[in-house]
Amino acid sequence: MEKRKVTIRRNAIETFLMFLKDFINSHRKPVIVSTIVILAAVVLFIGSAVFYDFSTKKDLRAYEVLMTEYETGTKDDAAFNKTVSELVKLTDNSWFGYVSRNGYYVAAGLYFEHKKFEDAKTYYLKFADASSSSPFAPLALFQAGICAESLEKYNEALDIYKSIEKEYKDSAFNDRLFYDLGRMQAKKGDKAAAKESFRKVMTQYPNSVFATQSKIRLFLLGL
Repeated sequence: MEKRKVTIRRNAIETFLMFLKDFINSHRKPVIVSTIVILAAVVLFIGSAVFYDFSTKKDLRAYEVLMTEYETGTKDDAAFNKTVSELVKLTDNSWFGYVSRNGYYVAAGLYFEHKKFEDAKTYYLKFADASSSSPFAPLALFQAGICAESLEKYNEALDIYKSIEKEYKDSAFNDRLFYDLGRMQAKKGDKAAAKESFRKVMTQYPNSVFATQSKIRLFLLGL
């Protein structure tokens, strides 16, 4: 009787599965290690996502309760001190989310509202340092500069405005920046630098409200 050779043809999926099976059998240990690593990474990712969601929601709820109690309360000194103290503590202990990003800015605003300019300056600077990529960072530095001016710390105010020029030279607030630089330079007696700053506002930002103010100040410097 004639012997016949039987050839079994497999489709692409079956061929791949057979290859995978052979590969696993010949590389059992590396496959097991790789599988454990991948599973651990997946578990870590899921755990991190759950923790992030839980933490941000918890901090936000605490923030909302704190601010609601303050807005609907007496707003006296005791209530203010309690609110701002707890807000700073909450922000210090917050890692993610809205509170972590904006808590210091809100605290600085509360201090500024109560004319506690030294504390306001501290937290505006702290916010700007921790959130340098935030669109509010240059605004926080402007506010810190105003606080320094209110405390008659003109050298510090000038340094703050110069730091804005250095770090945020392409910001949308350059008209205000050059105007504030000019004011501080004039106050320090550096008329040449002040005139240059005011001219920058007038030539580069002619439609800005600060251009009109710069023109007035430039005229007064000439007198």
